Amino acid sequence: MSLTALFDAGLDLTRYQVWFLDHMQQQIESLLAAISDEFNILSAPLCPGKKLSSSRMSEAFAVFEEKVHEMRDEGILSAAPLKIKTAMDFAGQFAALRLLCDELNNIRGALQGLPRFGQPYPTLNRTGTSYPRSIGFG
Repeated sequence: MSLTALFDAGLDLTRYQVWFLDHMQQQIESLLAAISDEFNILSAPLCPGKKLSSSRMSEAFAVFEEKVHEMRDEGILSAAPLKIKTAMDFAGQFAALRLLCDELNNIRGALQGLPRFGQPYPTLNRTGTSYPRSIGFG
């Protein structure tokens, strides 16, 4: 699944799932804005010695997820028109948004752990010397 398809799934939440937008429009808009900000942060050039800007994506997803659980507990999701199709569509979009947030967090973690151009590589702390054992043939 491509990153574009995952992001489109998030946008679909606002396109045809109108039946629950009154309940969570603010959380969806906040999450989509946070995801967009995260894309901008991760794709911006980063100077040596600088850290990535902080992100509010994880917090926005946590608020979104909490609202989904609250709606489920109140029975709003099961009261949706065309319950099975709508529920399956919503579950797929929710999973896609979760995967997108997880992958962006993974990218952030990888970028923070890599040395930038012109920076020295991290030192390797060895506790002892180990040499490969010779393998005897014959």
